[in-house]
Amino acid sequence: MKEKLQERYSIKELLLRKALYNLILGQRSNGKSYQVKHMSLSEAYTGLDYITHKPLGKRRFLAYIRRWKEELKTGDVESYFDDMPISDITNGDYDCVAVWRSDIFFARLNKETGKKERGMKIGHCFCLTSATHYKSLMFPDILNLIFEEFLTDMYLPREVENLESIVSTIARTEEVHVYMIGNTISRLCPYFREWELTNCLKQKPGTIDIYKKKTTAYDPNTSSWINPIILIAVEYCQQNIKTGIMSFGRASRSINGGEWECDEQPHLPKKFNEYILKYKILFKSGDFAFMVTLLQDNEKRELTLYCYPASETSSARRVVSDDYSMDRFHTNHLTPLTKYDKIVIDLLNVGKICFSDNLTGTEFYTLLNNRKGGF
Repeated sequence: MKEKLQERYSIKELLLRKALYNLILGQRSNGKSYQVKHMSLSEAYTGLDYITHKPLGKRRFLAYIRRWKEELKTGDVESYFDDMPISDITNGDYDCVAVWRSDIFFARLNKETGKKERGMKIGHCFCLTSATHYKSLMFPDILNLIFEEFLTDMYLPREVENLESIVSTIARTEEVHVYMIGNTISRLCPYFREWELTNCLKQKPGTIDIYKKKTTAYDPNTSSWINPIILIAVEYCQQNIKTGIMSFGRASRSINGGEWECDEQPHLPKKFNEYILKYKILFKSGDFAFMVTLLQDNEKRELTLYCYPASETSSARRVVSDDYSMDRFHTNHLTPLTKYDKIVIDLLNVGKICFSDNLTGTEFYTLLNNRKGGF
């Protein structure tokens, strides 16, 4: 049965889950950012819940979060909101957004001077690299946190901890809502691993998964420690009908279709059973496990490596993993001191490795490049 496509992304189904952390994944330009921005700006202006239209209380403003300070230049942040119908949202009171000293305002454009005249303050900009700077500051009005492009192929050291630090600074005593927006670039994501979002690697488009995380907090009203449940919602957006007309090749599968980005990788020229299996290595890193096999061609007697996702791990005696083990065949890295390890290292160095599919090869190389000491 052909998969049903959506016209544009709608955030309403996600909001009905009432999760505090909301991860929104999918193809580019499908309306993810637009919906989150529209919801956040509407709540900032009206002070009413986007779905129920009930009063929000004192928290109603937004936080705009990026990794680097360079991404929060005034012009860049203002451009981020350029696609918003500000006049409609504010009933004609304002027609644009202005940024001054990291604060975000509704504004009006003075047509005579060409300058923006700031009005109602609605938010603040944050960067993850300055997480420690915010710890002593207070942000009592912020309700919605927007973290754009949280999926990437290069993360900051201790990035998850930095984001959690900013969230805890803003939400000192009251709850806030975190919206993390990402294009399907790479499944190698520290947030998936550290928050134990176990189904993200195989989640299907058009689905919303809910994770319940128990935490410990102090309740000043009862002067006691409590164990509230934090809901994390992960939505893998359905493919959009309207796709980019200028994208083609490998990148188009991610840009237009929401598939995870991957590079073209070499595949075995013959069937697996036409080779002699000489050696098997289980390579584990985080939530990812690969079986790397050393194969010999029956006819040419040449050696090659073949890698595929490891669905079962018991058949491999040799294990390379970050996990600790007393077993002498279980190490953090391959060692050239053993015969077959050295053969595998030499083959890797000259690129003699094939993969079961392109995504497996892309993720294998990404892990290898990001791992200290390599394989």
